[in-house]
Amino acid sequence: MLLTILKTDRLSNTILLLLTTILLWVAAWLDPVAFYFFPGESSMPLFHYFDNLFPLKGSIGVAICGTIMTLVNATLVHLLNSKYLFMKTRSYLPSFLYIVFTSSVKEYDTFLPSQFAATLFIGGIFYIFRTYQSPKAISDIFKASIMLSLASLFYLPAILFIPIVWVAVFILRQKFNWRHVVIPIIGVLLPWYVCGSIYYLNDHFYSLENILMLNMSSHNEFLSHNAIIYQQGIVVTLFVIWGILSVMKRYGLKKEASRKYLNIMIWTVLCSIVIYITIHTCSYELITITAIPLAYLTAHIFQFSKDNFWYNLLFVLFIAVIVGSPYLHIITL
Repeated sequence: MLLTILKTDRLSNTILLLLTTILLWVAAWLDPVAFYFFPGESSMPLFHYFDNLFPLKGSIGVAICGTIMTLVNATLVHLLNSKYLFMKTRSYLPSFLYIVFTSSVKEYDTFLPSQFAATLFIGGIFYIFRTYQSPKAISDIFKASIMLSLASLFYLPAILFIPIVWVAVFILRQKFNWRHVVIPIIGVLLPWYVCGSIYYLNDHFYSLENILMLNMSSHNEFLSHNAIIYQQGIVVTLFVIWGILSVMKRYGLKKEASRKYLNIMIWTVLCSIVIYITIHTCSYELITITAIPLAYLTAHIFQFSKDNFWYNLLFVLFIAVIVGSPYLHIITL
C-alpha cells in the first residue's frame, strides 16, 4: 500500500512524488487565481525580481513556478534526512508529507516568497546539523545564519527563526563558546547590511525602509472564518503531538546525533507556534517553512510503525482529511 511504498528508499518513489505534486497543483494550472500579497510582501529585496517576471499574477506560469519550488523543497527535505539519517532510513515519507502539507490550501497554490525562504531555511539546517562534533563549527554557524538572513530578504518573517540557531548550537555543541552567540548575529546582519548599502547607493534607501514598515505593520487574520485551515490545523496538531511522543518513546534506541537532530525539529515547531500566535504580520504562507519539521515528526509515527492494514488505513485517512479539507465542511465558524 501507499505507506509501505513511501517508507522505502526506492528511486521510483521520486515519480510518485512528482505525480502527487502534479495532482495537487493541476487545479491551479487549469484555473490560476491571482494571489494578493499583503502590503510590501512582494516588494522584498530579493523576491521582487522574481515577482516582476510575471506581470499577470493569475497566469499559469506563476502556478508552474510554485509547483517547481514545492518539488525543490520536497527534494531537499529528502536529501537532509538522506545525509544525516535521523529517520533511520532514507525514506521518502517526509517529502511526501511536505508536499501534502504545503499544497492542500488552494488559494496558496501559487508562487510565494516563503517558498524561497523555505529553500534557504533547509540549507541553513544542513549547516546547523554539520556543526555536530565538527572542528569547523564557527564557519557552519555563520553560514547557517547567512542562509536565514537571505531567507528573510525573500520573506521577512523567516528572520524570526534565528533563535533556532542558538538552540541548535546549545543542543549540538558540548562546550559553551561566546562566539556561538555572537556569530549568528553577525551572520544575520551581514546580508541586510549589503542590501541596505545597495539601496542607499542607488538612492532607494527610503524605499527599503518603507517596504520593511509595510511588512511589519500589516495585520493578517488568515485564521478568521477559515474552516479549512482550522480543520487541517487540528488534525496536524494531533498527529504532531503523537509524533513527538513517538520520538520520546524511541529516544533511548536512537543514536545521539539522531536524538539531537529531532530535538531541533521539535524546537522549530515550537518556535513556529510562538510566531503564529504572537506575530500578527505572519500569514499562512509560513507553512512552507513550518511544514519542514512537521513532515519529519509526523513521518516518524508511520516510519517506525508496523506494516499492517490499520496503519496503512490510518495514513490514507490522514492524507484524505488534509487534501480533502477544501471539499469538506466539518467545522462551521
